[in-house]
Amino acid sequence: MGKIKYIALLLILFSLSSCQLQNDAVIMPSGKLPWPHQPPDIDNDKYNQLIQDLFIQTNLGEFQGGPNHPFCYIHDGLDIMIPNGTKIYAIESGYVRDIRTGTNGFGHIVISDAVIGSGFGWNYAHTRNFQFKVGDHVNQGDYIAEVYYPGADHLELVRIHVEGDIWSDVDLYDGYHSERYFVFHDNDPPRIFTPFYFFKNNSDTVFPRLDNTPPIISGDVDIVVGMHDRGEYARGDNLSSASEGTAVTRIEYEITGPAMPSVKKISFDFTKIIIRWVEPGLRERTLAVHKPYWLFPETHEGNSCYYIITNTPGTEPPDVPQGIAIAQRDYAWNTAEKDAYGTPRFPDGLYTITVTAYDSSGHRCTVSDQVMVANGD
Repeated sequence: MGKIKYIALLLILFSLSSCQLQNDAVIMPSGKLPWPHQPPDIDNDKYNQLIQDLFIQTNLGEFQGGPNHPFCYIHDGLDIMIPNGTKIYAIESGYVRDIRTGTNGFGHIVISDAVIGSGFGWNYAHTRNFQFKVGDHVNQGDYIAEVYYPGADHLELVRIHVEGDIWSDVDLYDGYHSERYFVFHDNDPPRIFTPFYFFKNNSDTVFPRLDNTPPIISGDVDIVVGMHDRGEYARGDNLSSASEGTAVTRIEYEITGPAMPSVKKISFDFTKIIIRWVEPGLRERTLAVHKPYWLFPETHEGNSCYYIITNTPGTEPPDVPQGIAIAQRDYAWNTAEKDAYGTPRFPDGLYTITVTAYDSSGHRCTVSDQVMVANGD
């Protein structure tokens, strides 16, 4: 074979090889980011396996704490269960704003879209072996650190915003809902558990349910419902009986009863809630959203999310995300409410409470329970 023909053949083979590599390369869907443990040169087969194996144990909106621990809070990030030592890559380009080289797995690296001042960013927590220093520019796909959390191997990834230029104080980070940035393998809706629970407003006093009959309630009432999501966050075969359920994305409820039009309200929409760490009031804000799981006679499949669904105004939340106000705990279902003519808004009788929960992929679950209103009207 002549030299020129040989070179031409090599060029053709190289071209075909390049096309094959290009065809095998992962192209992220519009608006989606790579996962932090997703190598930049990953091929489609390995990418699909990564998505299939994805195990996220905790997300934004979940209750964290224990009966013997005075500190409780609402979780603000995605706990991605991956082994210690796994390489972590920048999911977006930006500037390193803070590095913490803490012990026992509490190191982190923060990369922001702003070189100075306020901005949005990502906090890669439970990491070490940092490849950059504060002030460096990082490109998407750069190897930045490794996972490190002894005894509970995982990376916590948090979408954050910081006001001012105080990136070294984690207590000033505002956590935002982040699921919309990523691709999940999701075929399952959330789960809602019965019975529902009815508490006297702002108390741990529950209206009892005797002999499996609907509880009898009066006055200002908190409706508490246990629920969680599994579909888009974790594979069932990765779960243990002790695993907690992940938080749902949005909750709505409806009250129907005798001789009255139904009342439909929006409860929590975590896509429009900021999780703020600044004290004081962290515990109080947490307990405006959740009833602690240890107040209940039993938990459901390890679920720790018991939402006080009436602790919101019941209207569409603002488009701009807001923090949780302690005053939200004062909202309740006023079963004794009367109209301008003194007529009971909720006359005594049997009512059906219907709750709908959504996940980030749009799946939903709807479940109902009943309660008896008895205000003596």
